[in-house]
Amino acid sequence: MIVDITMCAMFYGIFGVHYGALTLRFTNNAMPPAETIGNLLYFSTVVFTTVGFGDITPIGASKAIMMVQGLSGQVLIAFFIVALYKRMMSR
Repeated sequence: MIVDITMCAMFYGIFGVHYGALTLRFTNNAMPPAETIGNLLYFSTVVFTTVGFGDITPIGASKAIMMVQGLSGQVLIAFFIVALYKRMMSR
């Protein structure tokens, strides 16, 4: 799960996402690098859990990455819940 969130955050940094009037990407110097990475990790986590607050929106190829990450997030969360359930029931 952590690998999925981190890798997709890096892809969002490459392709870019809109955050208010700003475009967050690694080549844009509008924000400090630490704040940009934090916002990208936040967006990636929101997409992974399919909460979708809407304060950051994808652009271009980020839309395709977002769709794949949303689906993979649901599958990984479901596997985690099933594994946890099996572990609890085996006791």
